[in-house]
Amino acid sequence: MPSTQSSTNIHLDDAVVVTDIGLRANQKTPSTLDISATESTPAHARRNSKASQLRIVDELFGPLHIGPFSVTRTSLDALGATLLGEQLNGKNTFFREPKQSFLNQLQLDPIAIEAQMKLTTGADDYLLPSLLFELASMRPLTAPAMLREADPSLADPRKYRHALGKLLNAAQRLDIGDTQLPGQASGRLSGWVNHAKSAGMASMGMGLQSFGVYSGLRGLHDAIRNKNEYETIFNGASVAGELASMAVEVSVAKKATLMIQASRSACKGFVHTRIGVRLGRSAGLLASVLTLPFDIIAAVDAFDAASKATGKQAVDHYVEAGLSVTSAAMTVLLGFAALAGFSAAGPVGLLAGLFLVAGARAWAGVRAVDDIDDYIELTTHERLRTGWFAFWGVDPDTAVQNRYDLAKATAEHARLLQTTARRLLDGTLKEQIEAVVDGGFVAESNPVQIRFYNWSRETMEDATVSRVQIHDTDDTLDASGGVNEQTPGASLGTAGEHKGVLWFIGGGDDDIRGVEHKPNVFHYRNGTKKLTGGNSGDQFVFKDAANQLKNASAQGRLSALDGGEGNDTLSLADAIVEPGAGRLGYHVDLKAGLMSVISLDDSTHQRKLEPHTSLTSIENVTTLAGASNEVVATQAANIIQAWGDDDIHAAEGDDRIDVFGAHATVHGGAGSDTYSIAHVAGHVSIIEDGAQDSIIGLDWRKELIVSWTLEGAHLVITSRFDLDDDLSRIVRIKDVYQQRGEQRMLQNAKLLFITRDGFHLVPDLPATLDTPGPITLQVTIIRPGSAAGPVIVYEDEQTDPRKKLERYYIPRGERLTTLRITEHSPKALSMVYLDYASQEISSIEAYYNATVKRELAFDRIMYTECGLSLRFGQHELLIKNLASSHSVGTIAISERLTRPALAVNQPIILVMNDGVSWRLEQPPMADDFFANETFRNSTSNAWKTSVALPLKPCAGTYPFYRPADNPGHQLRASNVCIGLKSLPRQRAIEHLVGEGSTYLVHLTRNITLRISTPGALADAPAQLPYSSVWELDATQLGAVEISLADHLLRIGDVIVHLPQYSQPDDLIDQVHVITRGGIVHSVYIEFETISVKHIDARYFDPEFDYANALAATPARARHLAVQNAVVRENALAQPIFDPRDRSWATSDEPLHKLAFTQLQVLNRCDHQLEVCQDLLQFALQADPPLTAEQLMALKQHCLALL
Repeated sequence: MPSTQSSTNIHLDDAVVVTDIGLRANQKTPSTLDISATESTPAHARRNSKASQLRIVDELFGPLHIGPFSVTRTSLDALGATLLGEQLNGKNTFFREPKQSFLNQLQLDPIAIEAQMKLTTGADDYLLPSLLFELASMRPLTAPAMLREADPSLADPRKYRHALGKLLNAAQRLDIGDTQLPGQASGRLSGWVNHAKSAGMASMGMGLQSFGVYSGLRGLHDAIRNKNEYETIFNGASVAGELASMAVEVSVAKKATLMIQASRSACKGFVHTRIGVRLGRSAGLLASVLTLPFDIIAAVDAFDAASKATGKQAVDHYVEAGLSVTSAAMTVLLGFAALAGFSAAGPVGLLAGLFLVAGARAWAGVRAVDDIDDYIELTTHERLRTGWFAFWGVDPDTAVQNRYDLAKATAEHARLLQTTARRLLDGTLKEQIEAVVDGGFVAESNPVQIRFYNWSRETMEDATVSRVQIHDTDDTLDASGGVNEQTPGASLGTAGEHKGVLWFIGGGDDDIRGVEHKPNVFHYRNGTKKLTGGNSGDQFVFKDAANQLKNASAQGRLSALDGGEGNDTLSLADAIVEPGAGRLGYHVDLKAGLMSVISLDDSTHQRKLEPHTSLTSIENVTTLAGASNEVVATQAANIIQAWGDDDIHAAEGDDRIDVFGAHATVHGGAGSDTYSIAHVAGHVSIIEDGAQDSIIGLDWRKELIVSWTLEGAHLVITSRFDLDDDLSRIVRIKDVYQQRGEQRMLQNAKLLFITRDGFHLVPDLPATLDTPGPITLQVTIIRPGSAAGPVIVYEDEQTDPRKKLERYYIPRGERLTTLRITEHSPKALSMVYLDYASQEISSIEAYYNATVKRELAFDRIMYTECGLSLRFGQHELLIKNLASSHSVGTIAISERLTRPALAVNQPIILVMNDGVSWRLEQPPMADDFFANETFRNSTSNAWKTSVALPLKPCAGTYPFYRPADNPGHQLRASNVCIGLKSLPRQRAIEHLVGEGSTYLVHLTRNITLRISTPGALADAPAQLPYSSVWELDATQLGAVEISLADHLLRIGDVIVHLPQYSQPDDLIDQVHVITRGGIVHSVYIEFETISVKHIDARYFDPEFDYANALAATPARARHLAVQNAVVRENALAQPIFDPRDRSWATSDEPLHKLAFTQLQVLNRCDHQLEVCQDLLQFALQADPPLTAEQLMALKQHCLALL
């Protein structure tokens, strides 16, 4: 049978949410993890260009709730958090409460977690491991591992990161549902089941796993912070298990309180976790089971490790092994005693427990002294006191603790800087930089006021504690000759001719001269700076630009930046929600060589400039987001990126101005300037003199442009947003015209606009205008864009898993078309182009599926899958899973029921062929609909309801996209066959251009093509003598229906666009459809009829039931003429076929039966003869920080969307 050949040139396209009413913020509590964005923050977080976005969103919404804990976005970023491999930013964290998919997709950096654990200093500071445990336990098994894979080149000698990954994977496998037996909630347990013990054992099994994992994370935290070996992790879990089984006995033994104080905090922390609250407390014999596995395994591990270790590590293992063996034996004895009913088990257990804990705490004291000794030198007296305090679980003397904290913080921060530098040199920036230089620092202990919750008094209290902080020192360094091993703070990578040097200078008063013949990137903070670049392109990144505006203190001495030769850039990093202390932004005058702070005089309220930094040889500027900045450029070609509400004054050079903020005014000056305008709500004004060309890039699709108008002397381009009709982006080109008397005279006709999808647009500007008032303009497309056409929907059901804009074209027809949304992507728009007029819609029906989530206080209705059914006569379009619930409702609508939350899973705009468009939304149900017995007594429900017509159309009109034709395949004037191959997402129509011969086209499923013979038309330059014959081979499509209407031939799910004729002398193509068995359906284009008169011998099938296939046609009772075959013995005879008995004969002798073997089949394709030839081939072509105003606009956008 025929094989299909590639013959297309299709352009391929890379193809539970809590919503607020209004804006409110979560409050920070003692259970909030808030890693301050200071120099003690991991270096990767300080260099994260998205950090400013996260801080703004934290201010808007407060920390993210994760179970009973909360965490700021900046803290997650400091822990190296990513979502599906993407760093956190303002966009993917712009919500108050995280949805489950956010938690499922969140991944953290184990190196960053380890670094943060090293920086914690409090004796009971276990908020980070508690949060990690909570987050991991909330993720389903289908979610990816919570930790990203670390760079294998980074050493992990103590296997901390490996252990952390295993513990978090174990927490992710925990299932709280295991704590409840089947039927327990409904009270339908079997009669022979001991309800209490069964439930207790179920919870204890869960408790054994949960508490062990939680204790292991705390133990790992201690190990990382206190430099213990890996077995400390298991010992931490073992101590926690011992504590659980001793809980009852401890209550009558006051002397044991201090001994277990250090371990009790783990239990306190655990009971506040989500799992801990559910599990409650276990005691007695059942609780005793907790410790046994830990003791035995810990003993085996410890003996094994001791045999492999040396020095004090080996001694640690032997001591631990002895304690574990004793503990395991004691647990077994106590268990048997309890089973035998001995009342002495309690006192014996208490006494034995005291011995065990005493031994463990004694060795803990020895190790505490030894660990401190690794950083500072202790006197004999200090050793004894510190060891004694450690035995009782008490912190060392303040003086000793402070010295230890300072020394440890200094060592750990230096190690952190080196580790980060290596990551950059060997990974992220391996091809860009060859050295990283960190500025000097010093660790200082400062008193800090904190609030904490006193568990014994159950009150919030204030306290003063000492916290170590890292401060930058003053640096003086001349590295003009290069960076080498003797350069202070330097880490070296692989040298390269074009590689640069990365400087992290920090605060302080610094005098740094960069490498002369290398590009230098200086990251610096507050302080008086004198930074000198080289003769390559240098960058000066002011990391404290936002803090400078918030801080009312004066700068002091003037800083100085000298770019030297090359093209150098000043970047005002970070972003600010609202400047403080009367400071508005920065005035950067590249021409005068000075950057100043723009402020308001307290007495006169007049604007004034406070000099901040002198600038020498700086050509480019990136302004501060959220501020009101001013930039004055030089006569050279400058690059200016405007992130704030900025006023830009370019000069004579050919400048590039990128406007990322909501509002800006740009004076282009002389020269040929290029602009890029971001698609955010707001106004941008551009002033150009029109002497030279100006190119203006519009970072949105052409179809979102609403209007081009002349308002007075100005050209105004108004654009909209897909999902919010209330937002607009207005670009105003000022003074395009000049008023002269009653006329407006054109002054600037050199404007070219380029859209995101590649359309080059030139407005049609009349030379003079005599009429006043606004005038609507037309625009010329001088170059079409490369926007991908819509995907042609063939299948009965089309899934839409895309996370970006996608287009679908649904042709007319009597069928059911289903578009199923498979993912929750509230910002991924789908445009559906339905080839009907808006008035052809006959009805809309909404369907709903819901479950009831039974809780202690409420029954919460949850939409599981909802959608719409739109009917256009006999054609039904079914949108499945348009909306659902991604969070529980919080508003009560009856005594127990809460109103369900309904959120769109993916926005869909339905565009009709008359330009009317609708934004499809799932109608919410009224509260009284749920106030019935059905929802009170059922766990799942399904219903449908009619939707009132007409729908509210979108503002403006969308163009209706039909699939365009691919370049035509020119078929020569000879008989050929054409193999077609369908693509998963066909976006264009295959066009076959005939030249008056016979063409056998092997059809395949899911394809649209056009056939034509231009040379057969009467107006052709040289009309052909014959039209073309198209034989459409549908034998591989199975049983198909064939229909013809409006010059569209439908063969199953194949659509063929037929030629159209307008003149009497046009030669009309012949079209034949060959179905199974070789039955030929002749298509009469001019009469729009189809009839069966022939059989194609090439596709004869002796097993095929011809009589049944032709039963509904007039051809069932007559002979059919045979095509593509002759009688072997008489080539002039015309063979005929009788479908009733599948017999052959000739028209001259119809009663003389012939065998099929007596016929000679003609016109077979070469590939049907196993001589493969490629006739045609498919050519497959695959095809920033936000301001506060933008965040607010985005929030409103999200509210409208949801």
